[in-house]
Order: sequence, then C-alpha cells, then structure tokens
Amino acid sequence: MILRQVMVRWLLGCLMGSAAFYGNWARAADAAKVEEAYQAAVEAYVYAFPLVLMDATEQLMTVSKIPGLSAPTNRFAHVGTFPKPTDRYGVMPVVDALFSMAWLDLSEEPVVMHVPDTAGRYYVLPLMDAWTNMFASIGKRTTGTKEAKFAITGPGWKGKLPGGVKEVKAPTSMVWVVGQVQTNSPADFPEVHTLQRQLTLTPLSQLGKEEPEPESASPGGFLNTRKSEPEMPPPMKQVESMDGATFFQTFAKLLITNPPASADEKTVKRLAVLGIVPGKELDVSAWDESMKKAMDRAVKAGLNRVRTRPGSSTTRFENGWTLPRSGVGSWGTDYISRAYTAQSNLGTLLRQDAIWPRSKADDKNRDFTGSHRYVMHFDKGQTPPVNGFWSLTLYTKELSLFENSIKRYAIGGSTKLTYNEDGSLDLYIQSDPPAGKNKSNWLPAPKKPFHLVMRCFWPKEAMLDGSWKVPPVSRVD
Repeated sequence: MILRQVMVRWLLGCLMGSAAFYGNWARAADAAKVEEAYQAAVEAYVYAFPLVLMDATEQLMTVSKIPGLSAPTNRFAHVGTFPKPTDRYGVMPVVDALFSMAWLDLSEEPVVMHVPDTAGRYYVLPLMDAWTNMFASIGKRTTGTKEAKFAITGPGWKGKLPGGVKEVKAPTSMVWVVGQVQTNSPADFPEVHTLQRQLTLTPLSQLGKEEPEPESASPGGFLNTRKSEPEMPPPMKQVESMDGATFFQTFAKLLITNPPASADEKTVKRLAVLGIVPGKELDVSAWDESMKKAMDRAVKAGLNRVRTRPGSSTTRFENGWTLPRSGVGSWGTDYISRAYTAQSNLGTLLRQDAIWPRSKADDKNRDFTGSHRYVMHFDKGQTPPVNGFWSLTLYTKELSLFENSIKRYAIGGSTKLTYNEDGSLDLYIQSDPPAGKNKSNWLPAPKKPFHLVMRCFWPKEAMLDGSWKVPPVSRVD
C-alpha cells in the first residue's frame, strides 16, 4: 500500500512537472512568435511607408482646398503665380517654373493626358507611382514639345487605344503627376496659363465627348486663389499618428490596387507573418493583446528608421554642396532610401530630369549668413551644363523665400547677367547690393543664416557623370 502511494505521488509529480514544462514552452513559443512578427513589422513599415504616405497626400490634395494644389482625382490643379515670401504652403518654393499637378486613379480605366504644343518651351510631366518611383517622364527631354496625347494605363489593363494616343503603362493604379513649365518671369504668366488650360486629363471612355471647362482665372492668379486652409492634418502627421493596426490595415488595402514590384517578392513573403497577403484586406481580429502591443511598438521603431538619413546612399557631397546619387527617383529595392526621401522630399525627380544641389555652408564649411559677403564663380563656359535651364535660389533658415528690395529670389540662366571680360561669371550673394555693374548679378541675402538651392533641369552628361563640378561659394570678407 505504501509503495503504491509513493508511486502515485511520483506519477502525479511527473505529470504536473510536464504540464508546467509544456506551459512554459508554449509561452516561450508564443513570445518568440510575437518577437518574429515585431521584427518583420519594423521592416514592413519601412517598406510600406511611401505607399501609405502617398495615400494620405492624395487624400489631402484631392479633398482639401489648398491654393493651387487641390483638384478632384483625374483633374489638374495649376499654380498660376510665383510664391511669395509670406506663403507657408511648403518649403523651398520654386520661382522659375509654374506647377501643374494631378492625382490619377487608374483602377477603373485609363486616363488620357493631352499635352499642348509648347513651341519649344521647356516642361516636364513626371509620373510617380504609388511607391514613389518615377516610372515615366513626359516632356521636352523625352517626348518633345509638339502636341500629343498619352493614355496612362493601370496594372493589368488590356484594350485598344484610339489612333494617335500613345500608351504609358503605370505599375500602380495611383499615379501622381508633378509637372513644371519653365516660367522666366511674371511676364511669362499669360503664355504659360494658356498652356496650362490646354493640359487636360480625360477618362478613356469619355475621350471625344464634351470635356469639363477648366476652372476660370481670377484677378489674384490662375487656379490658385482659394483661401481656405487644409481641412486635414498634413500627410506626415496623419501617418505618424497611426497605431499598428491602422497602419498595416491601410497598407494591406492599398496593396489591392497598387501591387508590389516583382523584385519585392522576398519582402512580400515576410509580410505573411503579419497576416498581410497582397490582394486581400488585413483582418486584425486575430491579433491578441501582445501582438497589438508589438505592432504599436513596431510602427514607432519603423518611423524612427524612416527619419534617419541612410548614410550616403541617397546623396553625395561636392564643394560644400549636397547632390543626389544615381538611383534617386527609381529606387528598386533600396527601401530605406526610398522611405527617407518620401518623408523629407516627396516628389523627387529623376536625375535625368533635374538635379537640385543644396548648400548651407561656404567652401570652408562655415554656415552662410548675410553678415558676410559671398561669391560663386564660374569659369568661362562652365555655367551648369543643362539642356533645360538652371537657377540659384536663396532661402531663409526656415527654407522660405527672403523678402528683399528688388524682389529677386533666384538668379540664373534666364537673368540678364553681366559676364567678366574673360567670359567667366560671378554671382554676388550678400545683404547689400554690390557696386556698379555687379548689381545685375546680385542675389539678395538676409542678415541671418540662409540656404542655397541650385536647380538644373535636363542636365547634360557632364553633370550626370560628375565630370562637371558645382563651384564652391566663397566668403570674400
């Protein structure tokens, strides 16, 4: 009897110990599974971030009434005047081109873009997909300046186009057109406005039928005189405020009409850990509390990665200037550079269309300030090698235009400049006007710190391959 009791107690102890062991093992397995999902979610956040940000940007620009930037889907919004120093609708405003922008929805049918004859005037209409890749570019560099029609077709579309309409295949249903037309001065506005009015978008099924009238011009400008403020938070604020469930549900829904590239296959397979399958919406009801917390932590960690400059993968440095490296605008599998650029400069053009060197310090790495005088010198024949046009714009520390007595915010190839006797060129960047004839080459600066941005449209090979160097800006006092 005693032996039997001992054996029973021993057996019960074994069973209880086994239960405890397997319970601990199960909990450890669950924790490992959650940790694996967390790590995958951080990577997925970086991968998905541009797509989710593009969606938030489209919602803002097609619903809210932002002057010159808002229009319904498949309609152009045209900026009709140069920005003013008091404007606060973005940073580093452009003062030598007028913008024409549109968001396309190709999920139902193609959209036909009509481009007028610009009579040789430079313009570019880059097409950006939902992942922020510039997949095509219409304009003087690629398609010339004659009148033309282009059908932008979405993924998987098959059909016949009318004669005289050229197909441009888009990899996603969401497309952003970020067009610019060279505008040398306000005297160019009427001619550019005429071109903007002729730049139209028409769903394929409506082609040849009566098209809607463009918004009429107003005394204060062309299509950009609405005064209402945005009705939504800025896109970055919207994305930053998303918890894990909201972010990844949004991402999964966007994948349905904006499929990943074939090169993303390995990354897409990792998404299955989170329950994300391209073509299907995400059901988060299966997530337990530990999973939800892990996803909330993942979006915070992912956002921190997105905000961190990825080394020198997107830029290179030259004579105090920051320049984009090759690959910018067409990212391939460089997801971190793609995400970082999206949050810092959404709409970056291909280097073949434009290179925008930036600088905030002179050739001795001293920050620019209007308490000193500066000269940017170009040897004879060494102004920026471009087929389009170039300019140098000055911005305040806050990246706004600087109000000045001569209302000059940029200087460049279209400015009436005075060259030196030997054919070289000096640009004077200072708060007070230089003496004599040099005033024609003056770019006014504030007494406070400032930044410089050079815009070079349609750069020649010498700029693309780096054989032409951006000259340094030297302090001369």
